[in-house]
Amino acid sequence: MKKKLTAKEKTHLERKDIIKTKVPGKIILSGEYSVLYNKPALVVPINKYLYCDISKTDDSGVTIELNDFKVKQNFTLNVIKRKGEKIEENLKSQDKVILKNFELTIYILYLLEKNYSISLNNLFISIISEIPINHGLGSSAAFIVCLLKSLKSYYCLSINNHSFIKLAIKIEDIIHGKSSGLDINAVFYEKPIFFNSLQKIEIIDNTYYSYKNMHLKPFDFIEQRSIIRNFSSGRGINSNFFIINTGKSESSTKQCIDHVIQLNKKDDFWRKFEEVTLNLKNAILEKQDEEIKKIIKINHKLLCELNVVPQKIIKFIHKIEEYGGVGKISGAGNIKGDNSGIVIVFIKNKEILLSLCKKFKFEIYE
Repeated sequence: MKKKLTAKEKTHLERKDIIKTKVPGKIILSGEYSVLYNKPALVVPINKYLYCDISKTDDSGVTIELNDFKVKQNFTLNVIKRKGEKIEENLKSQDKVILKNFELTIYILYLLEKNYSISLNNLFISIISEIPINHGLGSSAAFIVCLLKSLKSYYCLSINNHSFIKLAIKIEDIIHGKSSGLDINAVFYEKPIFFNSLQKIEIIDNTYYSYKNMHLKPFDFIEQRSIIRNFSSGRGINSNFFIINTGKSESSTKQCIDHVIQLNKKDDFWRKFEEVTLNLKNAILEKQDEEIKKIIKINHKLLCELNVVPQKIIKFIHKIEEYGGVGKISGAGNIKGDNSGIVIVFIKNKEILLSLCKKFKFEIYE
């Protein structure tokens, strides 16, 4: 049954405005996979964005332009409905449904038309992303949330945050098989989040992370400012954090999740992850350098037990440890091949890190 529209929504079923929306990517500091077992995770947004522009056009139907794939195509309402219905049929009969390029956009349009009676005509959607795919930076979540936010604004839809996030997670489930909701919440709120299941989400405000002597410049991707909003600048523990790009993972997030689930790890294993995440949160607040290093090292070992850290990455992190630093993957990792997307490194000597990255042919984001 379609949702009954308010008078305001009926008035704005066809908008002439140009809606511009951007949503950040994210980095998981701790809690990969354990969130699937109702354990906490610590995640922060980054200064790397996905952009979505929606405007009215003279062309009939919906024109979708995906700049990163250099593709542009027009779809009629009937085609969108037919493709959307086909996706839903496949979801009922298959364990895996892969949505690529236009298909994800079409399915989101289909769901909103089906539930909110939006007018899918004379619509132009342009999407471009700075967030690399399969790097553990939340590109899928950013795509979903950004497009939904844009459409919500364009059609003036009355969707509260709870319903919005629930819908976004439903869509992400299709991509990853089982969504914890972590990435969706992180990019939706655009703030650091201590996440402990969908019922326990602590949005870490400026007060939480506002202590002095904190500097996250090495986390910056584009603009020279902290990725965690409104952090104080100056010398401190986080000036030793770096983000390393090891290259695109050969495994999808869904493949890695399926692999981890099949390992059937017991609850005591996931409780170790929970302890690590809680301890890291406290160590960051208390500015305990050595404790942070110790916790990240434990986190890395736990991720290795899940077989999602490639041998090349293990060797790289081992070298980091030889020079007094620590490192861990951030995101799903990889179950085949050498790369794993993003690796977080905590080390005091940047010159050593630069040398090691050159040797392993990795890139420091800064």
